[in-house]
Amino acid sequence: MKRIFLLFFAIALAAGLVSCGSKNENEEKKKDAVVTVRFMSDMTGAVQTLEEADAKFIAELVYSEGWTDETSECDCDVEFMLGKDKVEYHSECGTFSDYSSGKSMALDDELKNAVNDVLENYKTSETDVTDEQAYTFSAP
Repeated sequence: MKRIFLLFFAIALAAGLVSCGSKNENEEKKKDAVVTVRFMSDMTGAVQTLEEADAKFIAELVYSEGWTDETSECDCDVEFMLGKDKVEYHSECGTFSDYSSGKSMALDDELKNAVNDVLENYKTSETDVTDEQAYTFSAP
């Protein structure tokens, strides 16, 4: 009986250390994240670095709980890079998608509006291209 108790205790301790390491890793990523944004509609492919406060806000969201184990069916219109981590975002429905891990996170309306407000600060005339304009090419 003592052996079984010690075995369960060891398993619980190991599981606690693994989850603690994951949380510590995400805390480090949040703190040190350099966040860049690229708008899919920007035909130049320009990448912009977010200001510190904006980067911190996006990193807090991306490295938070609340991800589901399925990808979104939304077409993303924004790409965020947080160091080596890439997530895509659909501004209309407020969904982050991490296709490399097969996960997504839908934001409530308040957070979606806050993320979209941040994005407004980084839009340029090249990012305001409609889908019709983006896919219309004329022959020379």
